[in-house]
Parts: sequence; C-alpha cells; structure tokens
Amino acid sequence: MAELKSIPIVELQEATAKLFASLIAQGVSEIPLEKEQYWRVYFHDVFNDEKPNPVQSNVGEDWDDLKAELNDPSGIAHWHAFHHLAGLMKTVAYADLRGALVAPASRKIS
Repeated sequence: MAELKSIPIVELQEATAKLFASLIAQGVSEIPLEKEQYWRVYFHDVFNDEKPNPVQSNVGEDWDDLKAELNDPSGIAHWHAFHHLAGLMKTVAYADLRGALVAPASRKIS
C-alpha cells in the first residue's frame, strides 16, 4: 500500500454520511451510552514517538462542547470541534461493538 499523503475532505464527509445513513436505514435513531467516562490520548500526543499518557474524558462534555463550538458566533475552532467529535465517534464504535446500535424496539444493552 502506498504511503497516504492526504485525505480528501469530501471523501471523508461522504464516508461519514454513508455510515450514519446505514445506521438510520436500520432504524437506529440514537447512540445508547453504557458509560460516560472513557480514556483518550490527547490529539497532540497521538503522533509522538514516545508512548502517550491516557487521560479520562466524558461523552457528555464532548457532546456539549461540540454543539457549543458549532454555534460559537466568533467561528469554529476546527481543532477543538474535531477533538470532541473524535470522542463521540469512538462512542458510536463502542456502542456498535457491544451490539447496542439497533432500532429502539429491539434494543438490549449489555
């Protein structure tokens, strides 16, 4: 595989839209939470050569901060919005992994 030099934003947007459209088509209307606390590595440490130290984060704070960032009248700080979006995307992945992304009528959360 050739070394990746860039990712087209439009293609990433389309991939994300397709993922959410697939969930919606299956009747999934929300992301059930098992826990609000989770571990993350700060984005500025992710690409360091040294092992980073994980810190605890909170899904509710990610959601609130993302919504606030998107509605900030002074403009969007993209790094900050994507920082919180990354945590929310991991929440979606974790919910799917544990089988919780199903239509509400058939949901059985483990």
